[in-house]
Formats: sequence, structure tokens, C-alpha cells
Amino acid sequence: MEAAKARAERRLQATDRNYDLRRAEIALQKALNRLNVKGQ
Repeated sequence: MEAAKARAERRLQATDRNYDLRRAEIALQKALNRLNVKGQ
């Protein structure tokens, strides 16, 4: 799950804008949500 968070963060910071920014933001939010649920 932390790997998903790292991937999403890399996509947001990528200089190659072939990645859809909105999709990357959603992926990051999903990863953070999974980590939060796991931590509870």
C-alpha cells in the first residue's frame, strides 16, 4: 500500500506530463485512504 502511495507521488512530480494529473491525484488519495484504514 505504501508502494501505491509512492507511485502516485512520483506521478504527481513527474516532469513527463503524459500522466493525467487528475488520475494521479485520485490514485494518491486512494493510497492514503488505504493506509489510514490499515492504521486503524
